[in-house]
Amino acid sequence: MAAAARLEMSGEIRLGSWRPFTAVQLLAPATGFIWAATTRIGPVPVSGYDRFTDGCGEMRWRIGGIIPVMSADGPDVSDSAAGRLAGESIFVPTTFPLARWRGDEFVASATWTMDGRKETVRLDVADDGALCGVRMLRWGNPDNHEFGRYPFIVTVEAERRFGGMTIASRIRASWDTGTGGGRRVLPRRDHLCRLPLTVHQPRRENRRRHFLPDVCVWSRRSAVHTDCSMCQSAGCAAIPAANRSASL
Repeated sequence: MAAAARLEMSGEIRLGSWRPFTAVQLLAPATGFIWAATTRIGPVPVSGYDRFTDGCGEMRWRIGGIIPVMSADGPDVSDSAAGRLAGESIFVPTTFPLARWRGDEFVASATWTMDGRKETVRLDVADDGALCGVRMLRWGNPDNHEFGRYPFIVTVEAERRFGGMTIASRIRASWDTGTGGGRRVLPRRDHLCRLPLTVHQPRRENRRRHFLPDVCVWSRRSAVHTDCSMCQSAGCAAIPAANRSASL
């Protein structure tokens, strides 16, 4: 069974105002993820990545691929990224046996363990078995609050079949801080993923490589990309050699 997936997505992200974005994500539940995205502020592209690898979270973003605009890491970023990884496990249902489950026919709770961190997510299920949404108390500082655990809500608006599996194909994800601002309260992290969301098997060619980081951030080194077995399992070993040694 698949232990990881490569996802392509598009949607809206809030950077001052709502802006369209495109992204590629390498996702291995209980292990890690890399989410690399591109948006624009006017005519200028803004690109970067969020990751959780080797038990550490990191965010790094640049304007035009040159000017740093945001970098963050540390325990708070890592704890928040671990929560994101647990919530996004719904995109790789073949990894569900890795979690500890409890619940009934309408609400299921999955507890994931990642590098010593335990994160519990609650899946809401409809009468026909369709996934309605995901809820969790996730670590973060939404709306500039102090760091702590706040409700994080994912609403599944559509599902599709990919490779014989039915997964969410359109979602709305956001924090709920109780400030009365609805569910669109957090810049950058609150986004709406719209079609197309596609799932790919590992392949030897990647025509969308400009969405991906220029180094193997999975292993936090800028050596030969295919040395990273985790990346290979997620299907990203196809990044051209020219993109493997550049410095971020």
